[in-house]
Amino acid sequence: MIEAFFRSMKNNYLYNHRLLDIGPVEKLVSFYVDQHNMVIPHAAFRGATPYEMFTGKWHMQEELALRSKFRSAVSARVATNQIAASCGNCDSMNESPECEAP
Repeated sequence: MIEAFFRSMKNNYLYNHRLLDIGPVEKLVSFYVDQHNMVIPHAAFRGATPYEMFTGKWHMQEELALRSKFRSAVSARVATNQIAASCGNCDSMNESPECEAP
């Protein structure tokens, strides 16, 4: 697990910065660890952060609200895609990037 964490930190964060000495590296690693533990939701915890799981601050209500928001977003996206597919301006097999569909 720690190797996956380090790979994620390096590939998603550290490699995006120019690091010439240890000072900025320490600050960036500290920032990433804080974000990983306190802000970024984790799929393994069903949308909770590690901090919320450790302290018991994650409750079923948050998970249910998150699932509801996810379902709403999926439904809205499907509806948008269906409208775009039925606009008549696009060939369903070869969609044009110039499509003016809403």
